[in-house]
Amino acid sequence: WEHLMDSMASHQKQIDASVAKMRQSVDSLIAKFLKDVNRFTDHWNKNKPKDLAAITKSKKDLDKALSYVKDQGLEIEELAATGKELLDKCSYFKVRAPDFGQLESTKSDVGPH
Repeated sequence: WEHLMDSMASHQKQIDASVAKMRQSVDSLIAKFLKDVNRFTDHWNKNKPKDLAAITKSKKDLDKALSYVKDQGLEIEELAATGKELLDKCSYFKVRAPDFGQLESTKSDVGPH
């Protein structure tokens, strides 16, 4: 009986160690995600269409701007989906969820364009 109890305690330690590694993995994913959001936001703020009057003068420029905005819209949606997955992981592993304020702000800025 004592051998069984020792085995169960050892197994529980292994499980706890595995969960700790998974939590660290979630923390790493969060850090990477926030870096990706920051990179996207910086890129968007630098390259977003600013002067609509100048863009609409040339069909080529307009098509280029529309294509860029469409691509950025798809990318921000992918980031939002990744953020949702991270929130689920944070909830499951009881890890503090990151602040998605920058993502939401950028998403609302990309939307009207």
